[in-house]
Amino acid sequence: MQMQEDEEDEDEKPNILSCVECNAKFLQVSEFVSHLRSHDATAHVCDLCHMAFASSDDRDQHFLSHLTHDGLYQCDECEYVGKRLSLLKTHKQVHEKVYGVYCDTCGKGFFHENEVTLHKIKDHDCFPYQCEVCHKIFTNKSSMWSHKKRHNPEDQIPWQCEHCLKVYSSKRSYRRHVQVHLAKKIDCEICQKKLSSKQHLRLHMLTHSTEKPIQCTVCGKGFKRKDYLNEHMRIHTGDRPFKCELCGKGFTQKQALNTHTLSHTKEKPFQCVLCPDRFITKTLVRYHLKSHHGVDAGQLKQAQFSFFDDND
Repeated sequence: MQMQEDEEDEDEKPNILSCVECNAKFLQVSEFVSHLRSHDATAHVCDLCHMAFASSDDRDQHFLSHLTHDGLYQCDECEYVGKRLSLLKTHKQVHEKVYGVYCDTCGKGFFHENEVTLHKIKDHDCFPYQCEVCHKIFTNKSSMWSHKKRHNPEDQIPWQCEHCLKVYSSKRSYRRHVQVHLAKKIDCEICQKKLSSKQHLRLHMLTHSTEKPIQCTVCGKGFKRKDYLNEHMRIHTGDRPFKCELCGKGFTQKQALNTHTLSHTKEKPFQCVLCPDRFITKTLVRYHLKSHHGVDAGQLKQAQFSFFDDND
């Protein structure tokens, strides 16, 4: 193995170092020497950035540069931080462009199947999942079938809750949801809210308490429940375990992912109880009621509308 310098020409910068084994080019001697070692079967290579070292001690010392002071894994190309090595390796694919699927029309690479679908819709006018009634486009088959039921009242009525008007795509989901309304209610002694179980009542009672006995060891913020602390800790660790299959964006909470996914599918599962308008979240329904109908959600609760029951 030897080192050679490319001949200078008008289009090439001087002092470019070229590997005679694979023709890879480098401007920095240190990077070039590290690359030469990568051709050596006995070289010690970093699992994250693939730099090669003469000894395992050198490699292990270098590996520490990928860790933050909290022992988390820091990407050397952006601000991403992961609490596990496997998460960082998965993230690195974004920079290394290790695609899992490719467009069969133009060959462009993507990380997820749904990204290919969106690409074909946008760039090739190819609509694999389209409603033949209203021509609305969907990124997956299940969303399309759920939507198509709305065009047929006979299909829609059995899976629409008569208590809160929520619509479900399967009989199983519908039946499970209805049990929430049929279950014997337990009254909160403080606010008279009706809860479906003793466990829900215990969790609800925490909302009336000002005590926050569980504290974050990083910033000292207090929480009423341990699961709230666990969600909060993801802010410090950078861990976003809930990934969107359509665009790859990560979220710290599953509910945030569910709401985000609806922005891709254009589905609006929550309907205003006073008009036909539909929305992505209950929060938007509440805002709509206040701004368009002049009605507060609390007034609807008093009128025995159960749409805003948060226990389902």
